[in-house]
Amino acid sequence: MAFRTSSSFIPIFLRRRTMLFLDVLKSNLFTISLRIQFLSSGSMFGEIKHFKGGKVKHLSPIVLLVVPAIVLAHPHMFIDTEMEVRLNGSVLSGVQITWHFDPMFTAAITGDFDSNGNGLFSTSETSEVFNNAFSNLETFDYFTFVSVDGQTYSPSRIENFSVYMEDGALVYQFYCPFNIHVEEGVFRIAIYDSTYYCDILYKEGSPITISGSGSESARFEIEQNSNIAISYGGTVSVSREGSTYSGTAYPQQLVVYLQAL
Repeated sequence: MAFRTSSSFIPIFLRRRTMLFLDVLKSNLFTISLRIQFLSSGSMFGEIKHFKGGKVKHLSPIVLLVVPAIVLAHPHMFIDTEMEVRLNGSVLSGVQITWHFDPMFTAAITGDFDSNGNGLFSTSETSEVFNNAFSNLETFDYFTFVSVDGQTYSPSRIENFSVYMEDGALVYQFYCPFNIHVEEGVFRIAIYDSTYYCDILYKEGSPITISGSGSESARFEIEQNSNIAISYGGTVSVSREGSTYSGTAYPQQLVVYLQAL
């Protein structure tokens, strides 16, 4: 995963980047704090309806101390992105996006929607995830912004949504159709949450694939877009790609260069 660190008085852990709240995740406090997080701040992904184990009736003083920091600190969610860019000559046909989620969101979705706990999502379970924990992202343009010849585009719809588990992590995959003619031979794709509720980076390794007619002559690079400043509050500072942010972050973007046709 892409490397980032978070610092806060809330318990944290490090895998290849820092994920929040291992101690919380390993205890009953996880269920309480996650439920309150969604109730208090709202998940832009949709409503997480219930948790196994029933409702929380009593909150201990320690929970009441920890929960405000959980609710207020940003980011709440970590997403690693893979992307397949599909070309048709000098036309951007669309983008297939794959999101790998952190353990906290993984536990919430599997607990709510994998009804038989088998680690697989049936057609009906996938539909429930889509309707309750994805479709609301239309309001946020699915976090996807394409810049071509001075114009910015976002997907008007998505196709072929799927949800599955991979290496213990929840994965969403979906296709964004575009059909945009690229006059100047270069375009940019940025995937980010302007509220910084979600911290989104490209997955480590080889996260980008370019396919279709003209893909063999295309080249790409990933850069930081310093023109887009994401301001946020809370107690968490985030270190990513060698830079530390506390209050302001900048999204990564993919730059694709096409050979003149």
